[in-house]
Amino acid sequence: MTGPWSEEELIIAMEFYRVCPRNTHTDSHKTCKQIAKMLARSPGALEKTIQNIHYAATGGTGLGHGSKLIWSLIDQYKDDLSGVRKRAAAIRKKYGWPPLDCGN
Repeated sequence: MTGPWSEEELIIAMEFYRVCPRNTHTDSHKTCKQIAKMLARSPGALEKTIQNIHYAATGGTGLGHGSKLIWSLIDQYKDDLSGVRKRAAAIRKKYGWPPLDCGN
């Protein structure tokens, strides 16, 4: 897939960012590759999106090129990991994707 990330894709990326250890967020890690494939994105694109999410979530560290949608979702779910997990689970169910496995 190319073009802007959808809200559903970003929720899956946010779940990955919030739940899995930072060392899994690189384009060479098997979990990053699996999630990228599931989203029909490249592992590098997922890694950059995770960096954009990190920037928005931490207020300035990471890549600062996140979309308005990333900022909105971070604001919406900043203190609600359970909400992200529930939303991601519903998206995964909708598309027949497996639950998140951080691969540790």
